[in-house]
Amino acid sequence: MTGVQTCALPISNNPLQMLSSLYNSNEQMLVDLNECFNVATAANEQGLANFIAERIDVQEKLGWKLRASMKSMGSN
Repeated sequence: MTGVQTCALPISNNPLQMLSSLYNSNEQMLVDLNECFNVATAANEQGLANFIAERIDVQEKLGWKLRASMKSMGSN
């Protein structure tokens, strides 16, 4: 697993830019969660893998909501 990455996010009052930034962060979270899931599965840590799988489902749903919100605001 890679180390924690931080970045300075631009401050914006534009709702579409805020949604886009949140969507991008959510996508990175999904990458990290999938990596954690693979590690937990390889280590046969089924309880942890199940927890992470549930978290992945929640983050995917959030991504869907963010995409729908951006689409309704005029972004592709």
